[in-house]
Amino acid sequence: PYGPGFDTAARARMIAASALIDPILAKYLPVQRAVEIGPLFNPHITLRNNPGERIYIEKDSHAARWLRQYGTSIRFDLASLPDHAALDTTIPEHSIDLVVVSHVLNYVDYTRCIDYCAHILRPGGYLIISNITNHGAPEHFSKKRPKRMSDIIGYARQKHDIVEKHIVPSEEPRHQKNKTLIVVAQKR
Repeated sequence: PYGPGFDTAARARMIAASALIDPILAKYLPVQRAVEIGPLFNPHITLRNNPGERIYIEKDSHAARWLRQYGTSIRFDLASLPDHAALDTTIPEHSIDLVVVSHVLNYVDYTRCIDYCAHILRPGGYLIISNITNHGAPEHFSKKRPKRMSDIIGYARQKHDIVEKHIVPSEEPRHQKNKTLIVVAQKR
């Protein structure tokens, strides 16, 4: 359903790239309430055994079905992501300790997504973003995606302090130009 660019090898690269945030995420867990936007098939906050409430915002029904196997403590908000429809409004403002956005920003209006994260994060809460700019399934790219890594960092700085920033090169020689940006931002 994701197009010709999303074959088995592409999924393996996506999972490997998203796993880069695991050691960083470990520093900020456990938390009481965590949200992951677009977990698809690599749900970080579940796979890292966070005991608190886990909320997923995922528009893919296949991924949501797969994620349900992790138990009843997980609430699924199957809202469309910000580029496509209204944001999920069932999560109260300033109620979340940690938000993970992994490899989603190319497919949504990234400014609305970051604004939404700031809306639901409590002051002092953390936003962890992982993204490879302009890489993925181009047939699904948003016109409002970030064009450069600096777009993400600059916009996140409007409501957050940048705590960590990592730029990680691909381990595959043919994908060397695709660097993964990992940003940890703390809401002011």
